[in-house]
Amino acid sequence: MVIFMKRKIYLLIGVLLIILTGCGTKKQTSLEGNLLDYDLGKGTLMDSNGREISYEIQGVLGIPEGKNCPVVVLIHGAHPIEKASESRYDKGFNYLTQALSEQGNLVISMNVAMNYSFEDGEPIENERTREILSQQMTYLKKAVEGDEKIFGYNLSGVGDFSKVILMGHSRGGYDAVECAEKLPEGMKTVGVVCVAPSTYKEWEIPFPNIPIGIIIPQMDGDVIFLDGSDVYEQLITTPYYKSTAELIYLKNANHGHFNTQLTQVDLGHKEFDTTKLLPAEKQRSFLTHYLMDFVTSAVTTGQSVFSSASPLESKVYDCDVLLRVRSGMEEMLYSAENANALICTGDVTATRENAGYPPEKKQ
Repeated sequence: MVIFMKRKIYLLIGVLLIILTGCGTKKQTSLEGNLLDYDLGKGTLMDSNGREISYEIQGVLGIPEGKNCPVVVLIHGAHPIEKASESRYDKGFNYLTQALSEQGNLVISMNVAMNYSFEDGEPIENERTREILSQQMTYLKKAVEGDEKIFGYNLSGVGDFSKVILMGHSRGGYDAVECAEKLPEGMKTVGVVCVAPSTYKEWEIPFPNIPIGIIIPQMDGDVIFLDGSDVYEQLITTPYYKSTAELIYLKNANHGHFNTQLTQVDLGHKEFDTTKLLPAEKQRSFLTHYLMDFVTSAVTTGQSVFSSASPLESKVYDCDVLLRVRSGMEEMLYSAENANALICTGDVTATRENAGYPPEKKQ
């Protein structure tokens, strides 16, 4: 009984510490350049069954020079995990965090491994990711509003939370689209990039009406059915979706090279001639340049990178690609109300005449 009471007292003390400080013991570690590896201590998640889940509030910040910078959020996927706090796939995007922050963006790459860990019961789809994203974005916003105690660094005025870009890889690619309109109050997502996304569950919410870029690697030995093409098809056939979207088929790329922490070959690598794979650095360079251009385009024009490209290129950023683009400006080409054919724009750029139909009659 005495031991039980002591445990209750220790638990209450821990909860009070979290409430009073906003998070547990902080252990920030500076990395090279303008990157900050942060550990804000223990946080608590609450799943849909009312169960409390403890996790480490960890990630990497890329701190730019200047003020009111766009905020870029990087979300890793579901990869092998021994312990969530030690499986730091968020660090696998340090090359992106560095480049994007040097470009002039406030970047946060979050450790969402707890969403895939069985340390505290079986995870439920992406609900832990959504909570981690919400909590850490709230901390970041408070720091930008002037609270230096959170990260131990002066971030006052650095970020503009009306200009948020999400990028997710693998399962994180699918989750990034779902999370786009679930950010805390006062934040607005203006674009999403999905890298080798995995459609591991049914789509539950309306697509956000913002620019979306999707990259599918030709030799993906993990998401072997190249699920990103299905996401793109859903986008362009959704009547209410009016924004720009693009699907980039990156030739000879694989799944793991996008994250430097994934050092093993893709699970299904035996299906491919791996001697033809893009070098890892070249594949990462492609993603870096595309994401930098996507952020600039989404923030300044409200469009994706290739939305106005004509003709579509077969080689970009020194890599071979196939592109499909929905410009967001097409109109219905032809509607056969009483026939079996229904031809609509999607990503097709054409006229009635060159599509094989007679000119539209004037009313």
